[in-house]
Amino acid sequence: MLKILGAIMVIGASSGIGYYCSKKLKLHLEALLHMKKMIMLLKGEILYMNSTLEEAFAAVALRISDPMYSDFLLDLSEKLKERSSRLFYDIWCEGVEVHLSKSDLWKKDRLDIKALGENLGYLDKQMQEKNLDLYLEQLEEEMAQGKEEFLSKSKLYRSLGIMGGIFIAIVLM
Repeated sequence: MLKILGAIMVIGASSGIGYYCSKKLKLHLEALLHMKKMIMLLKGEILYMNSTLEEAFAAVALRISDPMYSDFLLDLSEKLKERSSRLFYDIWCEGVEVHLSKSDLWKKDRLDIKALGENLGYLDKQMQEKNLDLYLEQLEEEMAQGKEEFLSKSKLYRSLGIMGGIFIAIVLM
């Protein structure tokens, strides 16, 4: 009886690991979608509303539903309002590390976001638009790859979790 209960627990645990890995891929895609929405809103604020970065960050923060991203933008807006002698890029990178490191964005995604901040803030409006467009293109490619990876690996992770659990349960019996 204990062997059967142990086997069920092993199968359940390994299945859970497979589903967890599948869910991580889905959450990554959702995080990229949030970033895309945030950047598109920022682009609109900067280009069409002629807002400064400080104003744009505050305005977009109010329109984003995810608290992690809105906190990121509000923090940036507040720090820009202080008018300290710190560089914008340093403030941007600090915000990415503090707020977005807890998100489902991968390390590569956070490095790309930091690179975006390197060219924001000191360029003219036209160059900022091109910089935001370039980042949005990169984000689109990343989302396409992420979607492809999710479709191919999601089912694989779940199946391997279940099959691995069954295999371990058989070996242990």
